Amino acid sequence: GLVSISDAEGYMLARVPDPHGTVGRRYDLPRRDLLGKQAVVELGSLPGVKEIRGQGLMLGVELNKPCGALVGRAAEAGLLISVTADSVIRMVPPLILTTDEADEIVALLTPLVKDLLAE
Repeated sequence: GLVSISDAEGYMLARVPDPHGTVGRRYDLPRRDLLGKQAVVELGSLPGVKEIRGQGLMLGVELNKPCGALVGRAAEAGLLISVTADSVIRMVPPLILTTDEADEIVALLTPLVKDLLAE
């Protein structure tokens, strides 16, 4: 049968030595809250944001208009995102994402989304 990514992660992490505690740190943090909570607070109140959804650390922000132009604008700002279904911003941060890095992602993305929605 199919195995979800989180099942595969757990299987792998249970068997990989982690002398520096880097991988284990990920499980000390609330998985979705890390990036999702900041995004909901900052982006969720913007007119034009239809939905914010996610699983694990993957987060999708659905807008009410096409947002493919954000990929290039985000890259110029130093942020790697993708756009799916023409209007969903998808972010898949690394498993070792810190709270400060999550804050930085949302701080970089929020003005870009605001500008796009204002166009």
